[in-house]
Amino acid sequence: MGSWMDEYGSEEGFEREYSGGGFGKGVEGRSVLSDAEVLASEIIGNKKLLAIFVRLGSKPRSAKELVNVSVFEVVKKRDRYGGYSEEVVAVRLPQTTMYRLLKRLVDVGLVEVRRGIDYRKKYYRLTDLGREVLDKVKGLIKQAMRDLYVSPSSLGISSKYKAVSVGRFKDFVKNQLGLDPSDVALILGASKFEKGYSEYYVFQ
Repeated sequence: MGSWMDEYGSEEGFEREYSGGGFGKGVEGRSVLSDAEVLASEIIGNKKLLAIFVRLGSKPRSAKELVNVSVFEVVKKRDRYGGYSEEVVAVRLPQTTMYRLLKRLVDVGLVEVRRGIDYRKKYYRLTDLGREVLDKVKGLIKQAMRDLYVSPSSLGISSKYKAVSVGRFKDFVKNQLGLDPSDVALILGASKFEKGYSEYYVFQ
């Protein structure tokens, strides 16, 4: 028997598995873990799974928007002197990996599949449970960045906001989370703020 990746490495295979007679049906007969904190901690510990989940966190996405998801990996490069140096580079997830991770998110009830007005188009979106888990994930990310925050008063903004320099934010997201900084900025609702010659991301 082939693996799921062998059988469902495409959107057509994914649809056969999860649509049946009615596209977007539930996950009947599947055991769904509903503890948002546990699910959030599992997701944030797997950067490939996190990359898919975070990409879906800003809005529903088509398969085309998901197959270009990348994670940042540390790779060793050989220099002209025979030594090696490390560099953080973006690595695109293989399509089969993307669908395998998407299947996992559907299995636990975090993602569902729907068709658009054009019935041929399919979209993947977070469920209510997925939204609850996303809130926990955002909380964990904000907590992990606590040492990067700049005092709001030094920027002349309200204390209800958090601020971090754009450069430090991007370095943290790439190096520590392995994610695309623009995806994380979107789910945090971050906006850019300029102070002098510096740029900051500001969010609540």
